[in-house]
Amino acid sequence: MLWEKSSLRCPPEFNHITCVIHSDPQVHKVFNMSSIEILAQKRPDKVAAVIADTGEYLTYSQLHERSARLAVRLAAQFAQGETIALLLNNRLEYFAVCFAARRAGLYYVPVSTHLNANELDYILADSGAKVLFTESRCLSLLAALPTERLQAL
Repeated sequence: MLWEKSSLRCPPEFNHITCVIHSDPQVHKVFNMSSIEILAQKRPDKVAAVIADTGEYLTYSQLHERSARLAVRLAAQFAQGETIALLLNNRLEYFAVCFAARRAGLYYVPVSTHLNANELDYILADSGAKVLFTESRCLSLLAALPTERLQAL
């Protein structure tokens, strides 16, 4: 899937994982999907994520609604346990895709936008990703991938 939007970059001090979703059941109990639903109900207008450079933000209500909508589409297209990949710069859609994948029972692989085509090809092949969520800024990297890889997505 491709998002058209202006480039969003966070300062280096914000380039860390803000939200960790882990497949281990013990860790998953700490912060699972019902937690997002609960937060969306209890504090719908509370900010869940912010893009530091632009001030754009996503509330828990928005995150819950967007991830639920996307999860329905993902669940209709992919079997539980399959893998998707994300090649996105710092943007709010990242969170919705991650939570949607978890809701649909999918694994997700975040891929750095600083990799070269060979590294991206290896990760996509190794992970068995069925789809790649990306944006227009990454199209030149995708163009350098082998045709077989693009056809596999």
